[in-house]
Amino acid sequence: MDVRAGRARRSPVLPLAAAGWAARGREGVLTTRSLSVSLIRDEARAEPNLDAITSRQLECLRWAGEGKSATDIGIILGISARTVEGHIARTCALLGVRTRVQAVVLAKDLGLFARGAP
Repeated sequence: MDVRAGRARRSPVLPLAAAGWAARGREGVLTTRSLSVSLIRDEARAEPNLDAITSRQLECLRWAGEGKSATDIGIILGISARTVEGHIARTCALLGVRTRVQAVVLAKDLGLFARGAP
């Protein structure tokens, strides 16, 4: 709350983010679903390369979606934490996103976890 003015201040972050996306010709709808699909995509990629994602990469991403750390995933799968990080980083690159959270959300939206399920 702005004590001097006696009223609550609005955060400038969302309007600026929406304006930034609108200026680049992107969808500016700020809902969780549209954010996960239309705003998190890396501008360098038009479409994700789904066929190049391996079952091991999907398995690591699925565990990351369950909240497991790279160390935890490594213990579960019997591989090193660094290998897990590499799998997740490669999956992010193939999906055209920057973070593991974005990759998990996009993979769920695209139905990749159901596809790669044993």
